[in-house]
Amino acid sequence: MYSFLKTSSIADLKRWFEASAPHESVDPVETALWWQEVAIELIRRGSEHQDYLLGQFDQANDDKKRAVILALSFCSPLEHAGQALVHRSVLCSSNVVAAEAIDALTHLRDWTMIDVIRPFLSGLDQHLVRAALDHVAWFRYISLRDLIEVAVRSPFSLVRMSAYDLIDDMGLLYLSELAGELGVNDDDPSVKEAAEGVVANLVKYSKR
Repeated sequence: MYSFLKTSSIADLKRWFEASAPHESVDPVETALWWQEVAIELIRRGSEHQDYLLGQFDQANDDKKRAVILALSFCSPLEHAGQALVHRSVLCSSNVVAAEAIDALTHLRDWTMIDVIRPFLSGLDQHLVRAALDHVAWFRYISLRDLIEVAVRSPFSLVRMSAYDLIDDMGLLYLSELAGELGVNDDDPSVKEAAEGVVANLVKYSKR
């Protein structure tokens, strides 16, 4: 998104990441995205910058911590210290940081924390529940039918939308009747749109 980052020096990238405020060209509502783009660009320049980001983590605010975790999820291979940081961040007191860590583990195909993550499915924070749903579903840890039937009835719109996205992304046509029965009548327009997409795909696949 910020194309000038690709031609910026490593020194500038580090200086921007350590700054208390984003670059003057960044819209305040995109502050979190800015930190993420800077961190990811550092990783793109070479895996040796993992150590730098790890060193910034403890004193960082939540937006920067999320940026570090997201950037680490693009590392191949991820060093042991980086893996350890992502693992311990699952239990972070900040729900948004913990959710980012769970998303990173899903992206890295790391299921070693799944017994820790599974209880979050019944949590009270929609970001954590949504992240846990995605993680557990992709690793087929428990019955997908049971998991998603609970998720589509969640009080959190973010979780309901994620459930319909999973049905669609994973090709779970045997669960698509839930979208027709519940989702298309959802009060949240975003959830309703996701459910309607599932129904549309069902119709398309059924004609093949």
